[in-house]
Amino acid sequence: MVSAVQRFISAWQFVMKRSLAHWKLLFSVVLGVLLASSIMSGTVIYFDALREIALRSALSQYSEAEMHIIMQGQRGPVNREEALRVSRVVDEAVAQRLDWLIDGRIHAAKTPTMFLTATGQEAVAGDDNARAYFAYIPDIEEQIIIRGGTFPSVNPVNAPGRPFAIEAMIPVEAAELFGIRIGDRVSAVLPWSDDLAHVEVVISGIFQRERPEAEVWQLEEAVLGAATGASFRTMPFHISQEAFLETLGPRLRRMEATYAWLLMTDTDRVNARNSTDTLRDIRGTNSILSSTLSSFRQTTTLDNALDEYDRRLFFSKLPMFVVLVLIAIVILYYVATLSSLVVEDRRSEVALLRSRGATSTQILMVFVMEGLTIAALSVVVGPLLAAASVSVLGLTPAFSDLGAGGILTVSLSSGAYMMAALGGVLSFVALIFPAFRASQMNVTQERQRASRPTDLPFFQRYYLDVLLLIVGILLFRQLSQQGSVVARNLFGEIAVNQMLLAVPGIILVASAMVLLRLFPVVMNVLSRLLSSWLPAGMVMGVWQMARNPAHYARLSLLLILTAGLGIFAASFSATLDRSFIERVLFFTGSDVRLNGNVPVSSFRRDLSPDDQFKSTGILRERYEQMPGIDNVSPVRRSSGHDLSKLFGGTYDMLAVEPESFLNVAWFREDFAGRPMSELFSSLALEGGPEGIPIPAGSTHLGLRVKPDRIHPSILMTARVLDARGRYYTYRLAPLNFANWEVLSVDLTAIGGRGQPSTAPTEPLTLASISIQERRGDRRLQPGSVLIDEIRVTNEGGTTTVVESFASVEDWSLLRTSETAIADVLRPSDVGFEDESGSALFSWAEGSAVSARGIFHGELTSLPVLASKGFNKNTGHKVGDEFDVSVSGHRVPIRIIDEVEFFPTMNLREKSFLVSDMNSLVKYASMGSLSGEVLPNELWISSASTGTEREALIERLNLSGGFLIDSFQDRDSLLAESKVDPLVKAGWRSLLFIAFSSVLVLSCLGFLVHAYISYRNRQLQFALLRTVGFSMRQLVTMVWLEQMLVILVGLALGTWMGSRLGAVIMPFLGHDDFGSQVMPPFAIQINWNVLILTYVIMFLVFAVIILGMIWLVNRISLQRVLRLGEIG
Repeated sequence: MVSAVQRFISAWQFVMKRSLAHWKLLFSVVLGVLLASSIMSGTVIYFDALREIALRSALSQYSEAEMHIIMQGQRGPVNREEALRVSRVVDEAVAQRLDWLIDGRIHAAKTPTMFLTATGQEAVAGDDNARAYFAYIPDIEEQIIIRGGTFPSVNPVNAPGRPFAIEAMIPVEAAELFGIRIGDRVSAVLPWSDDLAHVEVVISGIFQRERPEAEVWQLEEAVLGAATGASFRTMPFHISQEAFLETLGPRLRRMEATYAWLLMTDTDRVNARNSTDTLRDIRGTNSILSSTLSSFRQTTTLDNALDEYDRRLFFSKLPMFVVLVLIAIVILYYVATLSSLVVEDRRSEVALLRSRGATSTQILMVFVMEGLTIAALSVVVGPLLAAASVSVLGLTPAFSDLGAGGILTVSLSSGAYMMAALGGVLSFVALIFPAFRASQMNVTQERQRASRPTDLPFFQRYYLDVLLLIVGILLFRQLSQQGSVVARNLFGEIAVNQMLLAVPGIILVASAMVLLRLFPVVMNVLSRLLSSWLPAGMVMGVWQMARNPAHYARLSLLLILTAGLGIFAASFSATLDRSFIERVLFFTGSDVRLNGNVPVSSFRRDLSPDDQFKSTGILRERYEQMPGIDNVSPVRRSSGHDLSKLFGGTYDMLAVEPESFLNVAWFREDFAGRPMSELFSSLALEGGPEGIPIPAGSTHLGLRVKPDRIHPSILMTARVLDARGRYYTYRLAPLNFANWEVLSVDLTAIGGRGQPSTAPTEPLTLASISIQERRGDRRLQPGSVLIDEIRVTNEGGTTTVVESFASVEDWSLLRTSETAIADVLRPSDVGFEDESGSALFSWAEGSAVSARGIFHGELTSLPVLASKGFNKNTGHKVGDEFDVSVSGHRVPIRIIDEVEFFPTMNLREKSFLVSDMNSLVKYASMGSLSGEVLPNELWISSASTGTEREALIERLNLSGGFLIDSFQDRDSLLAESKVDPLVKAGWRSLLFIAFSSVLVLSCLGFLVHAYISYRNRQLQFALLRTVGFSMRQLVTMVWLEQMLVILVGLALGTWMGSRLGAVIMPFLGHDDFGSQVMPPFAIQINWNVLILTYVIMFLVFAVIILGMIWLVNRISLQRVLRLGEIG
């Protein structure tokens, strides 16, 4: 055993000496392995530090009093034994789970609430709002100042034969409220049946709270005095614990007492590591005591704070974890690439060892011991380096918003070392794999490889890149089907598939590998096409890259991955910042949005004429005249049902004025397939209701009609539209006749039965004629009526026929209900005069709550925009025509286009329709029995800010033109909805890590690649010089090779990273509750930081290339050629 250890130590020393001889190259490999272990262990350390900061931030939002735990439960009968039993149960539960968290406790108890009355007036107790209760608080004398009197006696104070009486003291506030002094007697009357009907109370003392903010008074406010609300006057009778349990309790045997505890928590004992246990202990205690004590209740803000903290942190760190996984993948590839370059540089040494008799296993063991040493070093040093780096982040501006003010507190957990070990193992595999392949080669194979390089890299020869891409596609398909990296199981619990978090890294690596298959093809094509046109130096460079693509593919792939990582990380941070702003823009819709209703004058007679609703146009103009308002757009938001389905689903209808709406609303180009201006222009209604113009000066409107029979309960009405856009219903007369009659109504009369409350404004238009069943307890019976003419009469008594019904082609039926489909309108030969003709309107049976009639114009479907969610939920598609209900009105619609998102529609796949408001008002109002469809929102654009915006909001609240129920002010919401400081700090630090990794790995990888390329090609450079190549041609070849690799790698990486972000990022957009953000992420890239990183990289690359050229220029031809002959 000892000899084996000695041999191992000797071998290890030999390996170390051999490795130190190549320390320049191995240094880059060691650095990469150390970075891999540091990043992977730093993931745990970093998130632990963020968790601690997040926890402190979450707890700091609440006061110390809110963090305390208050418990209360009821138990009877009230006596010493029962109280001890209750206390023992609570003490055991607290000791079992919460004892470590508690820094002190306060106990109290109270009786049920009683009626309070003067002594002798017990019979009228409860007629007023006076209430009382008895309570005890142990050691209360330490918390109060006696203003007068003494502490109450433990024993009863009633004389023999007198009603039971007990002493109590009261707070000074209650004494002043009731006007009670020391020595007064009052009665507490029981609201339940017991041995005593009431208890006489003698006021022995009046006290004042010494410290009103003390925890004991928090318990009194939360439990003892909480049974009565602010509408009652309450008298708390404070007695001693002995009097409560041994004097009062035994005399009221049917009474249940409420026992209460206040547990003072020490939140400094809660940290990120035990927060989950704390939450479980709090809720576990509640569960245990709820099953033991009657009406048990436990209240605290601590559990909600911990729950919110846990949820926020969970969803905040998911995208960060994705980026860290991507960083780790890139670093591991860097290790593999550098390891293969180092092994490639030592192939001749390996071949020499094979020629001296060393076996493949012996050679491999050298690399194994070397790899194990590097991996072990990284596992030990990596977490320490990561901890130091994370702690220093607290000094950066990234954490200034969190008030860290110093280095972050970090801890080295077992999880950090486990992740470091995982990084070490993966790095060891990356180190050994190229060494294993190299150990299999002999001298002959090495010479063949040197003279004729392999066409394809190893992963391309065995299609590992294609296999990895297939795996990535399958994982992405699962992600697409799931809709998010977050899912909920059958019990509603949130779960994350860890494999899905690696999807971006897998797809980036696999796609880059597959794209590199085109590299040698392109180089071969270019060499054939351009060889006769390019200078010799360039031609040799292209030929070299086409001849040995595997050598350049490694560096290209590294640059692709680092550039992809940089663009992916930069887009994440900038997109998150943009998303927080756009969530507010989407929620508010405009700068200011008022929700309420128009004060229709018939319901608001107290309004001034200026405040009474005239029309949407006048309403808009009035608000636009206010200082600080640029544009106003009235909007109608309604709910409805799809009437084309048996069980039609609900949806929201948003009716807008397209022209003004485009001036105030916020849109994003991805909300629909076409610009909103084009979509809104298609909402205009072609044809539709026209109405019959009523000549100016008309005072009466008349219809000559003849019913098929007497319909005493059916009323004929006319719906009139005035110049302000207001609709008025005029009741003509019941159809209680069977001959020709002229039904007439005074258009100027207001305020009477069946007349409007305000006079319409000319010119007027007859919108529709309808009948309705007046009695709500019966159904509309079938019938018909002949309408011969419509006439108007002016003030001079002149009658003018405005419609003779010579034809009914210009008239249509109202489709106000499903039964109205059976209604018929046709011409009739029967007229008031034999040859005049008339219109015959026949109606089918129906309900009494809808109008049935006709209107002048064409019945065309209302054009609407449908959400994708509406079409998906209902099965409709663009071009479908069907009926829907809008605020109870039946409206025919036609879907003209589809939108995916729309401002203020805050749920994904929400069913909604968008229509033109004026067209909707026409359809909904002309068939209405009464009332109108009016705007219930005002969308306002305003450039005002600060105090000007506050003054504008105040003016809007005072205006009577629109009754405001609520409003959304974009500026105030934006101020409240800044990016979470914790998220911002996390992303700033993560960006620093990502771009540092991009810069270090790219520059170091390029440096090693250039150095090894120079060493391996010294003979080639010397031969080119001997055959006549000038130094300028060699420089051109070197520049071309390196710049092509750099430009191709960075260009492909930038493009792939941006596309990857656009595809993956929507699956990572969640709010604090796990719901997907609305609107979805729109990719935003922080080009400033990215370009700065690229500029630094290009400068470093240029220096490295210049150094390589300098080395080429210093090559000694004789020495190199002589070594080549020896080799």
